[in-house]
Amino acid sequence: MKKILLALLIVLTAFMVVSCKEVSPDINKNQGNSGQPEEPATGEVEIMVLAKKVNQELSVKITETNSTAVLETKDETHIYYHYEVLPVGDYKVELYDGEEKIDEKAFTIKKGEKTQVDFGEYIIPIEVKAKGEIVKFGNYIQKAEGNEKEPIEWLVLEIDATNKKALLISKYILDCKIFDDTRKYQGWSSSTIHTWLNGTTDNDFYKTAFTETEQELILKSKISTKDAFDKETSTETEDKIFLLSREEANKSEYFANDEARKCAPTGYAVKQGAFQSNVNTTSEGLKAGHWWLRSPGSSASDASLVASGGNISDHYVADKEYATRPAMWVKIK
Repeated sequence: MKKILLALLIVLTAFMVVSCKEVSPDINKNQGNSGQPEEPATGEVEIMVLAKKVNQELSVKITETNSTAVLETKDETHIYYHYEVLPVGDYKVELYDGEEKIDEKAFTIKKGEKTQVDFGEYIIPIEVKAKGEIVKFGNYIQKAEGNEKEPIEWLVLEIDATNKKALLISKYILDCKIFDDTRKYQGWSSSTIHTWLNGTTDNDFYKTAFTETEQELILKSKISTKDAFDKETSTETEDKIFLLSREEANKSEYFANDEARKCAPTGYAVKQGAFQSNVNTTSEGLKAGHWWLRSPGSSASDASLVASGGNISDHYVADKEYATRPAMWVKIK
């Protein structure tokens, strides 16, 4: 009997040893060499966006973790970024400017690897708060000496909050250009000054004053211009840069009176031949000049303009002392 019990004990012991060996691999699988559970597999993600100007309102939201973060930037590189360590898996990140969602991208986190999410270039619309304020946008030579470009200052004439756009006109007369070198008024769209304002060569205003990024913020606008001084018919064009019409320059919503229409030329514009009055000065005490409008004048060789006294008049299209005050509709926040 004792021999039988001993044999059973030996068999039972052997069975327990085998069972422990079978269980041990599973235990070791979930533990490291220290016997502690392993950390979940993770990877890194770096989210980037190139923005036109510093704007601390840019942020991202990772939808799976419901986490948000304001993007950071260093110096003046305009590269915004966010770095995070996440568990392995598939994710979606949304890019916000303030409360407005502007883009989203999907990405995958792999164990021990870094993933980059590049939103590319984001064009931050111009921030405009009220009519009559001055905003800076684009760059143009403004001093009489040197060729260094400086930020252009613009006067806000109108805000269309529904369509997120604003009408701007340069605060100063920026350059001196004849209206038309044919010596007659042949229409706004055919004029020499229209070509210079909207052209894409290196000497044209649109190409010179704005980068490709800035150009995307300038809207192509439908504008109407009378065909002749004494006619009611008009021609519609689509332009990015234009001159105000006689009717627009006379709107009290834009300019309250002659005094408000007075405008001084920059040093560069004077160097190019722009007229400066010794009698009429602006509210800043600067010598006022003449600036072209796109409308026809009272004779076949005249175009409309705002004289140095702020009154609306007209003059010979090929006069070399009359200058340009560009206007445009732009995207706003």
